[in-house]
Amino acid sequence: ETLAARGEERLDNEALLKLAAQLSDALATVHAQSVVHGELSRDSVLLTVEGRAVLWDMPLVIANRLADRRGESRLMQNLVKTAPYLSPERARGDGASPASDVYALGALLCVAGGAPLPTASTTLAAVHLVASGGWTPRVPDTLPEAWREMLTKMVSADAAARPGAADVAL
Repeated sequence: ETLAARGEERLDNEALLKLAAQLSDALATVHAQSVVHGELSRDSVLLTVEGRAVLWDMPLVIANRLADRRGESRLMQNLVKTAPYLSPERARGDGASPASDVYALGALLCVAGGAPLPTASTTLAAVHLVASGGWTPRVPDTLPEAWREMLTKMVSADAAARPGAADVAL
Protein backbone atom coordinates (compact mmCIF):
# COMPACT_ATOMS: atom_id res chain seq x y z
CA GLU A 1 0.00 0.00 0.00
CA THR A 2 1.07 3.59 -0.39
CA LEU A 3 1.93 5.70 2.62
CA ALA A 4 -1.01 7.93 1.66
CA ALA A 5 -3.38 4.94 1.98
CA ARG A 6 -2.61 4.86 5.70
CA GLY A 7 -4.36 8.20 6.06
CA GLU A 8 -3.46 10.23 9.12
CA GLU A 9 -1.95 7.23 10.93
CA ARG A 10 1.13 8.28 12.91
CA LEU A 11 4.12 5.99 12.46
CA ASP A 12 6.01 4.98 15.58
CA ASN A 13 9.62 6.15 15.90
CA GLU A 14 11.13 2.85 14.74
CA ALA A 15 8.97 2.73 11.60
CA LEU A 16 9.70 6.40 10.94
CA LEU A 17 13.46 5.82 11.18
CA LYS A 18 13.26 2.87 8.75
CA LEU A 19 11.21 5.00 6.36
CA ALA A 20 13.72 7.86 6.61
CA ALA A 21 16.71 5.57 6.05
CA GLN A 22 15.23 3.78 3.06
CA LEU A 23 13.84 6.85 1.30
CA SER A 24 16.91 9.02 1.89
CA ASP A 25 19.07 6.21 0.54
CA ALA A 26 16.84 5.98 -2.55
CA LEU A 27 17.04 9.75 -3.07
CA ALA A 28 20.81 9.72 -2.58
CA THR A 29 21.09 7.06 -5.30
CA VAL A 30 18.91 9.06 -7.67
CA HIS A 31 20.72 12.33 -6.91
CA ALA A 32 24.10 10.66 -7.55
CA GLN A 33 22.85 10.10 -11.10
CA SER A 34 22.00 13.83 -11.45
CA VAL A 35 18.27 13.09 -11.33
CA VAL A 36 15.74 14.64 -8.96
CA HIS A 37 12.29 13.42 -8.06
CA GLY A 38 10.58 16.80 -7.80
CA GLU A 39 7.12 15.41 -7.02
CA LEU A 40 7.65 13.53 -3.77
CA SER A 41 4.54 12.97 -1.66
CA ARG A 42 2.98 10.26 0.48
CA ASP A 43 1.56 8.84 -2.76
CA SER A 44 5.13 8.31 -4.03
CA VAL A 45 5.95 5.85 -1.23
CA LEU A 46 4.99 2.20 -1.53
CA LEU A 47 5.18 0.19 1.69
CA THR A 48 5.80 -3.49 0.97
CA VAL A 49 4.58 -6.37 3.10
CA GLU A 50 8.24 -7.06 3.94
CA GLY A 51 8.48 -3.63 5.57
CA ARG A 52 10.41 -1.83 2.81
CA ALA A 53 9.63 1.67 1.59
CA VAL A 54 10.02 2.17 -2.16
CA LEU A 55 9.77 5.30 -4.31
CA TRP A 56 7.49 3.42 -6.68
CA ASP A 57 6.78 6.37 -8.98
CA MET A 58 10.44 7.22 -9.69
CA PRO A 59 10.53 5.32 -13.01
CA LEU A 60 7.40 7.18 -14.15
CA VAL A 61 8.84 10.55 -13.13
CA ILE A 62 12.06 9.84 -15.05
CA ALA A 63 10.24 8.50 -18.11
CA ASN A 64 7.97 11.55 -18.25
CA ARG A 65 10.93 13.92 -18.01
CA LEU A 66 13.03 12.09 -20.59
CA ALA A 67 10.15 11.90 -23.00
CA ASP A 68 8.99 15.42 -22.05
CA ARG A 69 5.48 14.07 -21.67
CA ARG A 70 2.93 16.14 -19.81
CA GLY A 71 5.68 18.19 -18.12
CA GLU A 72 3.94 21.17 -16.53
CA SER A 73 0.45 19.69 -16.84
CA ARG A 74 1.57 16.62 -14.87
CA LEU A 75 2.95 18.87 -12.14
CA MET A 76 -0.32 20.79 -11.96
CA GLN A 77 -2.38 17.58 -11.82
CA ASN A 78 -0.26 16.30 -8.93
CA LEU A 79 -0.28 19.59 -7.05
CA VAL A 80 -3.15 18.44 -4.82
CA LYS A 81 -0.95 15.59 -3.56
CA THR A 82 2.39 17.41 -3.51
CA ALA A 83 1.51 20.90 -2.20
CA PRO A 84 2.28 20.21 1.49
CA TYR A 85 5.63 18.66 0.55
CA LEU A 86 6.88 21.42 -1.75
CA SER A 87 9.91 23.31 -0.55
CA PRO A 88 9.35 27.06 -0.23
CA GLU A 89 11.49 27.74 -3.31
CA ARG A 90 9.60 25.12 -5.30
CA ALA A 91 6.27 26.59 -4.18
CA ARG A 92 7.50 29.95 -5.47
CA GLY A 93 8.08 28.44 -8.91
CA ASP A 94 11.73 27.34 -8.88
CA GLY A 95 12.67 24.06 -10.50
CA ALA A 96 13.19 20.78 -8.70
CA SER A 97 16.57 20.20 -7.06
CA PRO A 98 18.20 17.73 -4.69
CA ALA A 99 17.60 20.25 -1.89
CA SER A 100 13.88 20.45 -2.70
CA ASP A 101 13.70 16.63 -2.64
CA VAL A 102 15.32 16.60 0.82
CA TYR A 103 12.80 19.20 2.00
CA ALA A 104 9.93 17.11 0.60
CA LEU A 105 11.26 14.02 2.38
CA GLY A 106 11.58 15.98 5.62
CA ALA A 107 8.03 17.27 5.31
CA LEU A 108 6.78 13.77 4.52
CA LEU A 109 8.56 12.38 7.60
CA CYS A 110 7.15 15.14 9.82
CA VAL A 111 3.61 14.38 8.64
CA ALA A 112 4.15 10.61 9.00
CA GLY A 113 5.39 11.35 12.53
CA GLY A 114 2.14 13.09 13.43
CA ALA A 115 2.62 16.71 12.33
CA PRO A 116 -0.44 18.39 10.86
CA LEU A 117 -0.78 19.29 7.21
CA PRO A 118 -1.39 22.94 6.28
CA THR A 119 -4.95 24.01 6.83
CA ALA A 120 -5.99 25.79 3.67
CA SER A 121 -9.29 25.91 1.84
CA THR A 122 -7.72 25.18 -1.56
CA THR A 123 -4.61 23.62 -3.00
CA LEU A 124 -3.39 27.01 -4.25
CA ALA A 125 -3.89 28.45 -0.77
CA ALA A 126 -1.71 25.63 0.61
CA VAL A 127 0.97 26.41 -1.99
CA HIS A 128 0.80 30.07 -0.98
CA LEU A 129 1.20 29.19 2.71
CA VAL A 130 4.32 27.14 1.91
CA ALA A 131 5.76 29.77 -0.46
CA SER A 132 5.23 32.64 1.98
CA GLY A 133 6.44 30.81 5.07
CA GLY A 134 2.93 30.84 6.53
CA TRP A 135 3.23 27.09 7.11
CA THR A 136 6.23 24.92 7.74
CA PRO A 137 6.29 21.25 8.72
CA ARG A 138 6.30 20.82 12.49
CA VAL A 139 9.02 18.46 13.64
CA PRO A 140 7.37 15.99 16.06
CA ASP A 141 8.41 16.40 19.71
CA THR A 142 8.20 12.64 20.21
CA LEU A 143 11.40 12.04 18.25
CA PRO A 144 14.85 11.80 19.86
CA GLU A 145 16.85 15.05 19.80
CA ALA A 146 19.27 13.97 17.04
CA TRP A 147 16.36 13.11 14.73
CA ARG A 148 14.62 16.41 15.49
CA GLU A 149 17.83 18.27 14.63
CA MET A 150 18.15 16.43 11.30
CA LEU A 151 14.49 16.97 10.40
CA THR A 152 14.76 20.65 11.31
CA LYS A 153 17.68 21.00 8.89
CA MET A 154 15.82 19.05 6.19
CA VAL A 155 12.83 21.41 6.30
CA SER A 156 14.87 24.60 6.56
CA ALA A 157 13.51 27.44 4.46
CA ASP A 158 17.11 27.99 3.31
CA ALA A 159 17.90 25.38 0.65
CA ALA A 160 21.64 25.81 1.25
CA ALA A 161 21.20 24.82 4.92
CA ARG A 162 19.64 21.46 4.06
CA PRO A 163 21.77 18.32 4.20
CA GLY A 164 22.18 16.16 1.12
CA ALA A 165 20.15 12.96 0.87
CA ALA A 166 23.33 10.90 1.40
CA ASP A 167 23.99 12.76 4.66
CA VAL A 168 20.44 12.07 5.79
CA ALA A 169 20.86 8.38 4.92
CA LEU A 170 23.95 8.19 7.12
